[in-house]
Amino acid sequence: MAYTVSWIVEDRVIYVSLYGEITLDDFRESSKQIADYLDIAYARANGEIVVGVIDLTAAGLGVLLRSTVSAAQDISNVVDPRHWEAKPGFVLLITQNDVAKLLTSIVIRISKQPMTTVGSLEEALMVVRSMYPELQAQLEAYQASHPADTTG
Repeated sequence: MAYTVSWIVEDRVIYVSLYGEITLDDFRESSKQIADYLDIAYARANGEIVVGVIDLTAAGLGVLLRSTVSAAQDISNVVDPRHWEAKPGFVLLITQNDVAKLLTSIVIRISKQPMTTVGSLEEALMVVRSMYPELQAQLEAYQASHPADTTG
């Protein structure tokens, strides 16, 4: 599996794309990088909320299919502990896979992290825009510079 971590809006909206077959080691590695980004953002942002957008549309879910309850617990065990100390304000998971949606509901219960699923990056950005209207200009700039990513 491979992953990318980047900012949609610097220090406010983080974007994580997972693609290929997902393993627990991949979750551990990507989780550390995400936590590093969040540490920097929270240090610079004076307490501003950071929203996470996690894109699973190109991710293989083999490890998740064995048992969603067990997989959710395994994932919560390998996530960098800094996530639990300084959680993003809200997480939007991009997927249309029913197993991923079920897994998300279980992870929400385990982590107590506000989280929901959406069908596309464009839909995720619409949710962020409605939650944080002050980010409108930055979200529009991102969409203008990433048209292939945000038009489905």
